[in-house]
Amino acid sequence: MEIRYIRKLMTSHMVIGQTAVPDEWESSMIAHASLESVLFAESVCEDGKSELWYDITGKQSLDVLLESRELGYALLCRILMGIYDAAEGLEGILLRAESLLLEPECIFGDYDAEHIWVCYCPGNTGTVDEAFLRLMEYLLTKLDHEDARAVELAYGIYGEAAKSGFRLGRIKEEVRLSYQEEEQPEETEYRQEESSDVPGEGELPEEDTDGTQRRGLENVIHRLWMKWQKKLPQSVRGFLEKRPRKKTQREKEKERFVFEPEEEQPETVTRPTVLLKEICKKPEGIFRYEGAGQCANLVVVDGECLIGSDPSCGGYIPSQTVSRKHARVTRVDDIYFLEDLNSSNGTYVGGEPLNYKTKMSLQKNEVVLFADEKFRFI
Repeated sequence: MEIRYIRKLMTSHMVIGQTAVPDEWESSMIAHASLESVLFAESVCEDGKSELWYDITGKQSLDVLLESRELGYALLCRILMGIYDAAEGLEGILLRAESLLLEPECIFGDYDAEHIWVCYCPGNTGTVDEAFLRLMEYLLTKLDHEDARAVELAYGIYGEAAKSGFRLGRIKEEVRLSYQEEEQPEETEYRQEESSDVPGEGELPEEDTDGTQRRGLENVIHRLWMKWQKKLPQSVRGFLEKRPRKKTQREKEKERFVFEPEEEQPETVTRPTVLLKEICKKPEGIFRYEGAGQCANLVVVDGECLIGSDPSCGGYIPSQTVSRKHARVTRVDDIYFLEDLNSSNGTYVGGEPLNYKTKMSLQKNEVVLFADEKFRFI
């Protein structure tokens, strides 16, 4: 299946060739369907070819999502349940789950991978069982094998998918069983002997928070106080906990001893020899801001830099028109490549929009637009 990506104005599309034309009833169901986990396509005829155009604006394909994060238990559950919800939703409107595209390039999520969508392709050939088994084989290669719960769930479902007669309904059952097997934190019972509040012979006295030991009458009073304090209302206990504790006689005696450290000798600071050419070397990979806002210049320090309105991005752009993870710059040797991450308002190099999953090399003095924020690569 050949896939290409097209950016038009404010939308981004994934385009694949249409292999089958849906009948009137299926077309009517698709036109009126509203499923949260299914992406339906618009049939477009260009140059005598019928193509399916999926609106993927602001979404990331599964293969891209797993490039920047590990596949742990929580994300694995969201992916599996997204596929299950898509199949169940299609069956609810009498459409075939076999028409789901379960390739990693055709499964999408939002920037935080909190929501999952699966593309629907009318007339898709092959069985959903085989497609799901191939997807599980792919997910096993991306799995965080240090996450025990993720490993157990992924290999368990893979084993079920390898059996004949597997149905996607087993996904929900396996995930549900995985939740049930989650270990509950054990409750520790604290038992107090009511026979005596005074430590017997051979028993060690309790230790206070400051490490001092309570002995004799002080220990008895402390235990009686703790036992009585538990019977107080929560509001009163909270007040007592915030009240400053009165210092004991032993603590006051300790404060009488003052330790005066010796004066530290100043250390001789040696300055290493620095080559002048290193001082004069100008930083490379700079996006100089030329817009009308309050943005700063962007400097690509490492071999890869994310650009977006999320403060965690190395290239932070505080603008509402810029997506949280808008674009990515990578450096190979001395060449910088810019890639749009399917942003909502697009990335433009020399006035041309960047298509999704397309890397373009940057030239000196080239004008780059991240949404409507203008920069010049120098």
